[in-house]
Amino acid sequence: MSLSFLVALAVAYGLPAGDVGEPPRFIARAVAVLVGVSVVTLLARWITYSTIERMRLSPPASTSPYSRYAVLRRFHGFVSLGVFILILEPIGWNSLVRHHGAWDGWIFVDELLLLTPYLGAESLSILSFYRVDQEVLRSGARRRRARPSHSQLGYLDFQARNQFGVLLLTSLFATGLYDLGELILPRSWLEHPGLQILGTSLIALSVLIASPLILRVVWRAIPLPDGSLRRELETFARQVGFRFANILVWRTRGGIANAAVTGMVPQLRYVLMSDALLDHLSTEELEGVFGHEVGHIRHHHLAYYCFFVIASILFISMLVPWLDLMTRVALGDARWYELQQWGWRAGVELGVLVPYFAIVFGYLSQRFERQADVYGCRAVSASLRRRANTPTPVMLLTPRGTNGHPAGSQSLAKQHADARQAETEKLDAVPVHPDGAEVFIQSLENVANLNGVARTAWSWRHGSIAQRVRFLEEVASDPELADRDDHAVARLRWTIATGLLVGMGTLAALDYLFVGGIAS
Repeated sequence: MSLSFLVALAVAYGLPAGDVGEPPRFIARAVAVLVGVSVVTLLARWITYSTIERMRLSPPASTSPYSRYAVLRRFHGFVSLGVFILILEPIGWNSLVRHHGAWDGWIFVDELLLLTPYLGAESLSILSFYRVDQEVLRSGARRRRARPSHSQLGYLDFQARNQFGVLLLTSLFATGLYDLGELILPRSWLEHPGLQILGTSLIALSVLIASPLILRVVWRAIPLPDGSLRRELETFARQVGFRFANILVWRTRGGIANAAVTGMVPQLRYVLMSDALLDHLSTEELEGVFGHEVGHIRHHHLAYYCFFVIASILFISMLVPWLDLMTRVALGDARWYELQQWGWRAGVELGVLVPYFAIVFGYLSQRFERQADVYGCRAVSASLRRRANTPTPVMLLTPRGTNGHPAGSQSLAKQHADARQAETEKLDAVPVHPDGAEVFIQSLENVANLNGVARTAWSWRHGSIAQRVRFLEEVASDPELADRDDHAVARLRWTIATGLLVGMGTLAALDYLFVGGIAS
């Protein structure tokens, strides 16, 4: 899922509607929108052709064109987002859509129209990036001797579903519930503060419940067939007390090697593993990947993400008006009104929102990923130990006793009981064995290779494979490091939560003193 699209959603749905302007400006604004979309598309085409040329001139083993391409793709994402914000304000697409009366009473129409310039530019860009992305996947697929089989339109469908589909449908689901409430509920109910909070809470709860189902549908996931792998994963889940609805195969036609977990409620919790992952990783490596996803749940990462996002949005929504007010006081009313015409409020929101989430959420996510990596190592270590303790079938060849059972069957039953007792052991107490760490590290390396990602390539949410591997190697040589890191992550969580709550409390107190108290 795309961070740029998440920011685009927040800006598009968060901007207030300004004046629509005179009819002649309607034509000018429409032309400006087309120019903005064309700029983003032309940038994508330039990135594609320059990368293809570098690939042609570089040695076969060189990774520099791919590294440069990854940087340019991130740059393209920033440009696309910036152009979209300009299209919304000051070009005025936001005002044109919201003030037009043709779709009054229709659900989803204005929300989709608001995003049309962004989705159009990104879709055209995806078609441009097709050639390079297929070459990147082929470079990662050399060791498996497979070629991604997407056509250009199939690739657009696949990328659109994976980059935009889940967020788009989830946001439309939430706004649809809100629009439905406006259509059927009395105006007095909608304006009641208590009922507004209740309605917002019910919509948020509905989104949390529906999002796993939306993800399953959009990603076209199917249940993992019954077999030895499924039984191994289910055995591990029972071992650690992990409850879930199903293990799903994320069908990507070999395009993505990745896994995910979704769902706050066990009855709607899915673990998704892509087809490329299942085809090219060993059973032990897949157990490590599964353990990594279980680690997110066992450490309550998803629940904390929900709290963090909701609390952060509330905090920023309370902070931005004060920043806007301070700007007005510093510059004066005339200059402030002039800035407002150019989307100053949106610029302030974006200037706070993007760095905040990029830095704070990104760092938090990297620490959570590292914590889940350790859990994955422990899962493999426990699995290797369980297999080592499982009696071999050769014992059935011993002479039979008088009751018809093999001689020594009591010893066999005792060994099975010991194995079951070991399985119920709390996984957090299982030390990271070097062999378990080695298997999980190999799974990380294989995932990077299958996706055509360099070990040193940095991700704002995951860090780099090299950094993660280095930490796991340190944990394998010093098992106590994992416990110290868990304590450090716990302190980080409490620090962020305390800061958000104190910040919101302070802003609420200031609002009461200067708006509801002293000012009144």
